[in-house]
Amino acid sequence: MQTALHIYSLVSELQSHIIGAIFKGSEFFRKQREAYLLFRAKKGLIALGMIYHPHGYGAFMLPRGKIRITTTEKPWPFFQPAIGGEVIAVEQYDLDRIFRIDIQNNGKKYSIITEAIGPNGNFWLLDDKSKIIATLRNKKYDPGQPYHPPAPLDRMNPFDIELRHLIEIFKKCDQTVGNTIKKSMLALDKHLIDEIIDRADIDPDSPACELDDNSLEKTLATIKDMVRRFDDYQTGYFYEHASGNLAYPFKLHSLDSESKRCKSLSFAVYEAVRSKRAVRSEKDEKSTVIEALQKYVKKLRRKVSKIENDLSNARNFEQYKKYAEILKIHLPKLKKGDDYVELVDVYSGSGKLVIIEMDPSLSPAQNADLY
Repeated sequence: MQTALHIYSLVSELQSHIIGAIFKGSEFFRKQREAYLLFRAKKGLIALGMIYHPHGYGAFMLPRGKIRITTTEKPWPFFQPAIGGEVIAVEQYDLDRIFRIDIQNNGKKYSIITEAIGPNGNFWLLDDKSKIIATLRNKKYDPGQPYHPPAPLDRMNPFDIELRHLIEIFKKCDQTVGNTIKKSMLALDKHLIDEIIDRADIDPDSPACELDDNSLEKTLATIKDMVRRFDDYQTGYFYEHASGNLAYPFKLHSLDSESKRCKSLSFAVYEAVRSKRAVRSEKDEKSTVIEALQKYVKKLRRKVSKIENDLSNARNFEQYKKYAEILKIHLPKLKKGDDYVELVDVYSGSGKLVIIEMDPSLSPAQNADLY
């Protein structure tokens, strides 16, 4: 849901609010898969939150009082060595979903790395030499090992792209404009690419190499305008969409869904994450109820089948009892291996014959006992 542009905006928001703030504490709700870093700033207690649940994930900055904790689980503290220190810097690694918060505490420098990479997200604590001291999750690492962020993708930064770059990329590519942008530029997801194509008034199916100079200039201007909108972290729009809940700092004209305006992009991200998890939780609850009902119905069917079988056996009891008696009377002349026997029904009084099915693998006496 979050791109590196969302993290770019979040870092700008953190720079405006927590530099000079005191790192007051941390909360880790293990079962909920959410963690919070708490900072005492001029405007009160601020939380940098990260939720890494598969059913809803994202990173955001909110007043601690605005965060809804829906569990009775006791939070676990983490990164205690840095608690009480002052935030001196917040920096993003290139245009990636990873950023660093530098903290000065009792003459020592610490850095908290936030990897806002979805369900695999994590916090790391580093010393002044960027060596790993601790991690939020049970990630394997060598104590004292320097932290190295993942290598950036070999793509263009949309903030830095110029017309000559766009011409070079597009003219040698026979794929659609959307696929070309996706493979050549950082931080642009499907919805942002669709919005670029829509605002630049380009045929989404047209090959990139067929765009004329005017279309190329419009595409570049649209890309530049769109990424610069992430400078405004104070505006956020939340969408409930079939592909997943979305949050952006502007309205998407290309999206056929109603939007909800939020106080900030962080609030929109938070609503998107919470709503997605709530919907999934409701679906899981329905699935659990349906599964339980299906098991109960299956159990009832087995009971009904057994009752029907018992009733059938009860109706045939007298007949089977008679077959057993007839077999016992005629045992001396019966032999093993017959599929059926034809015997006189001595109980009828008329001397009529009855056909009795036999199990050829059993002796006549065993067949009689079976009946």
